[in-house]
Amino acid sequence: MRKTTLTGLVAAVTLTTAVGLASPALAHGTGNSKAHGDCSMGSTWYLMADANRGGQGHTVEVKFRIRSADGGQTWDWQILDNGTEEASGQSTTGSNGTLQGKESVENQKGPDEITFQATNSVTGETCTGTVLLKGSH
Repeated sequence: MRKTTLTGLVAAVTLTTAVGLASPALAHGTGNSKAHGDCSMGSTWYLMADANRGGQGHTVEVKFRIRSADGGQTWDWQILDNGTEEASGQSTTGSNGTLQGKESVENQKGPDEITFQATNSVTGETCTGTVLLKGSH
């Protein structure tokens, strides 16, 4: 497990869609999979996983974003691959209310179900998203 601390950055996309946990998005082969949705109290999340190197023993690049109403908010987050924590940290939104991060996790044999979970340490708001990368072998 690797601990990482990130700072808030400007988001490149506006985030919208369904409430709660999104259904896994399916990507074929070694492409990428993306999903986005609403958090529990009005913030939004975006998650992207890309197994561009493909195959067990290589890495999956995971990118995530949260857009909230206020800057300076601290979020505790985790990235799980098939239920196992692969990365975690604490990040603070920038002055525009957005944070984003990028992590590399091991590409497991078969499909990779990448889950991003985050909790606002002050408000208790939660964000959860999942994407599925179909195994390349």
